[in-house]
Amino acid sequence: MNNESELNLIGIQSVLTKQKKPLILFVLVATLLATITSFFFLPKQYYAGSTLLPVNAMLTDKSRLFNNNIQELYSVYGTADDLDRIYSIAKAGNILSFLTDSLHLVEHYGITGPASSSKPKAIAQLKKHLQIIKTENGALQIDAWDTNAEMAADIANLLVYKTEAIGKELQQQAYQSIIDQVQVSIAHKKKNYHQLQDSLNNMDITAAAPLAKTGSELLTHIERDEKILDEVNLAMDLRQPTVLVLEKAYPSFKADKPKHVVIIIGAFISSLFFAIIALVLFNRFKQ
Repeated sequence: MNNESELNLIGIQSVLTKQKKPLILFVLVATLLATITSFFFLPKQYYAGSTLLPVNAMLTDKSRLFNNNIQELYSVYGTADDLDRIYSIAKAGNILSFLTDSLHLVEHYGITGPASSSKPKAIAQLKKHLQIIKTENGALQIDAWDTNAEMAADIANLLVYKTEAIGKELQQQAYQSIIDQVQVSIAHKKKNYHQLQDSLNNMDITAAAPLAKTGSELLTHIERDEKILDEVNLAMDLRQPTVLVLEKAYPSFKADKPKHVVIIIGAFISSLFFAIIALVLFNRFKQ
């Protein structure tokens, strides 16, 4: 077995020695073409990135705001669930549509045709140059590339802005839902209380005693609900942030892509590998 391997190696070495000039020429030409393509034909892409941390959703909970005994239980920084929520918002299609319209990406990418087809093409182009990932440290990393350094920064920063805006909007909607439910409950209890009061006015004191107790309980519940309503309204008015921006995106002075060294080395290694395989196979078929 070892003898066969040695013979194969000797045979390959013999082929490469005989065909050394074509091999070197092929590798040099392939590497040169890759170099020219990398420097003169591949468009420069500038990078801009922003890093976010989700805010703990419990910080906006009214029980945390109005109960001094539990205010210290919650960290400012969000949990994995908070990160997942922000990640889902940032990846939503409506944000990509917003970026495309706000930054006029159809025109920026040079896409022509009717809006029904040009806008989806621009969104597809945007997706190719945008990366949103959850880091191992519990942060959200937004990376953007563009042929224009300022546009790359605008894409990343506007995505951050819209993500936070939608997060706040969802937060406000949740509060509004609670407010609507509590208001309905208060209105229903007040109606029952007034009906009870009307009934009490037509009863003697002895017969009215049990109903009077019920009316007092209803009044206590109404006062409790009105307090809850005030607290939720205040929590809603505070408009606490849903994300913390650790790093804002800025235009880069140097292109991030293409990676010239990586492309040239990759072209050299791959061309050398395929040239050797081709020469060996050609020699075997020739024999």
